[in-house]
Amino acid sequence: MPDLFSAGASALGYLYQARYALFLLLRGGRENPDSAVTVEGLDDVAFDHQGDPVELIQTKHHLKREATLTDKHSDLWKTLRVWVERLNSGAVRTDRTVLTLLTTATAPAGSAAACLRPEESGTRNVEEARSLLLDAAGTSKTTDGSLRKAFRAFTSLDADAQARLLSAVRVLDDAPSIDDARERILSDLDLFVRPDHKTAFANRVEGWWFDRVIASLTGSGDRSVSYSDLRSYITELRDRFTEEDLPADFPNVVELSEQELPADQRLFIEQLRLVAAHEGSIRRAISDYWRAFQQRSQWVADGLLFDDELEVYETSLQDEWERYFDDLRYRLGDSRDGDEIAREGWALFHHIDTKVSKPIRPKFKDPYVQRGTYHILANGMRVGWHRDFLDRLEAIVERAGARAT
Repeated sequence: MPDLFSAGASALGYLYQARYALFLLLRGGRENPDSAVTVEGLDDVAFDHQGDPVELIQTKHHLKREATLTDKHSDLWKTLRVWVERLNSGAVRTDRTVLTLLTTATAPAGSAAACLRPEESGTRNVEEARSLLLDAAGTSKTTDGSLRKAFRAFTSLDADAQARLLSAVRVLDDAPSIDDARERILSDLDLFVRPDHKTAFANRVEGWWFDRVIASLTGSGDRSVSYSDLRSYITELRDRFTEEDLPADFPNVVELSEQELPADQRLFIEQLRLVAAHEGSIRRAISDYWRAFQQRSQWVADGLLFDDELEVYETSLQDEWERYFDDLRYRLGDSRDGDEIAREGWALFHHIDTKVSKPIRPKFKDPYVQRGTYHILANGMRVGWHRDFLDRLEAIVERAGARAT
């Protein structure tokens, strides 16, 4: 039995708005590069040109494909009510703005919705649609208060205003579902990347898009997203899906405490403490470690790495470390001065952390992957900063094992 209080359908409707807006901008921007889209502005989705709305789109997503858009259907009438209010307030002008109802439901033959399809459908008849709507409003016995308000809103217009409103309306029924919209987005983005990378590419485009929509809705970003912004992001992302580069999905510093890491992923922190690293450096190290760990996992999941690429990369970093570590051991010799050993170890870490540049691919310049991979190697005791890190860490691991036992 369905949960009558479930928010799933509503949430899906909002996601549908956002996803379909991306699809529409991808398609519409090619014909009109100056176009921009607003989600949940004047309408569910609005196309703007130089700041003026040129098309308002109400989206209606139904989980059941057999939904039917009859003359008394609430989707149709509640949409008309929204547009009547926009018309009465002066927010839109029917001679300048197209009003589109995009729905996954189907308009039956001869229905008002079918009569409001675009001209190319061959079924458009505005006057017939007006007559059918007036008849539906006059004969309905519904007790739904919002539906009755929608009837009154439309019938309160005079005949000319009703005709002008409906002349601007376009019903696009049998629209793609939220999953179908995703497939169309994948198809539109297919030209930018190799076929086996298109899902990973589309995931990042959608991620960027949803971030922009959220920023718009919360007021922390621009109200509209332009096609030029979308195109610029896609172009920049495309340039990272090459044999010489990779997408950077975790560029921002994260705030994590040591306790938020699993116990077996904290040994690199002990490595830093052996050389008296200050807490600020440890916080940055935790951020680099976590981001590199997540990034590497994401690349693997998306199939973006060559065979054994991570292993080869780790080996090259370890080889680079060995050169400096051998020099450190030579300079320290058999010194037993703990402060001196710690200072030299800190200098080694600081040099590798800030001076060494060995990106995983030639054009990948985001340093968190290299820095975090060094911490991953330190966590596996394949590299270290203190001259005697192996002896010191083995003692730490033994004590931890004893406590666990």
